[in-house]
Amino acid sequence: MSEYLWKLLLFTAACFLFHYFLQGYLSVRYAFYLSLFQVYGFLVLLTLFGYLLVLLVHQRDSEKTGMAFIAIGFLKMLAAVLFLYPLISSEVQDLLVQVLAFFAPYFLYLGFDTYFTIRLISKN
Repeated sequence: MSEYLWKLLLFTAACFLFHYFLQGYLSVRYAFYLSLFQVYGFLVLLTLFGYLLVLLVHQRDSEKTGMAFIAIGFLKMLAAVLFLYPLISSEVQDLLVQVLAFFAPYFLYLGFDTYFTIRLISKN
């Protein structure tokens, strides 16, 4: 677990720095609704709790790890939509850019989570 946590922190730092400089470049043209701290705080917590639940299921019954990952992925997507609901329902300009500013890192975290879940499943 500690290996996962360190890699998650390094991954978050790299993504955050890249996104920070990219958003700084784009902020001349766009005003972003959500701060980077809101986005990355939400994504880190979502990823961490999701992986902890996958680990819990894996320890109880390793045969159900894949199904747990899919179910948790669905719940994470639902949580992401609920997190973005105030943005989507507002009258903000450039909604596509705003949503992409969230979902680009969301899918990076999904790939990160998938990689570690596959590693967990393949250990058996």
